[in-house]
Amino acid sequence: MLNYFSRCSCGLRHLARIERRPWMRLFSSQRFYQCSACGKKQLASERAVNEAVFKYRSENV
Repeated sequence: MLNYFSRCSCGLRHLARIERRPWMRLFSSQRFYQCSACGKKQLASERAVNEAVFKYRSENV
């Protein structure tokens, strides 16, 4: 069984948002993402992902 609540070791900056399944809407603070590095699908906080992407982009300008 897949565990959408565990994160991959690639980091939040590699996550791309994908469409949630209906049952996932019970977790309103979580969004559904897929890692562009390893392909793992996972639920994560939209705020945390946005902060990780912003931090990565600001460090690599």
